[in-house]
Amino acid sequence: MFNQILFTLITRLTFSRWARDYDEHHSPYEECCTARLGPLQLAANYCFVLDHRDASASLILPTFWGRLQLTYMVCLGEEQVRHPGFSTWWQKPLSKTAGALKDKAAVADDFPF
Repeated sequence: MFNQILFTLITRLTFSRWARDYDEHHSPYEECCTARLGPLQLAANYCFVLDHRDASASLILPTFWGRLQLTYMVCLGEEQVRHPGFSTWWQKPLSKTAGALKDKAAVADDFPF
């Protein structure tokens, strides 16, 4: 019962007029809708092939050592594809040399022909 109420709340907030940056993704198997509501990233997924629906609310926190994402996911249906509950994800910042080009001699060695 609590999962159904939370799923309905997240999906209604995703489609509400207060939400910003609304985006949809359609595929033959699944439909995904995302939006931002202040600091929250909201998402709702509907799987057509399986008996599965889920909704999530994520809080993304920028820190000095990267970005920390705290997510709570609610899943409905018999065949659950994603894991319900809390999850965290930490993204380290990119190094300054990650996108740097190699020198011409090194590039020439990579392609012998």
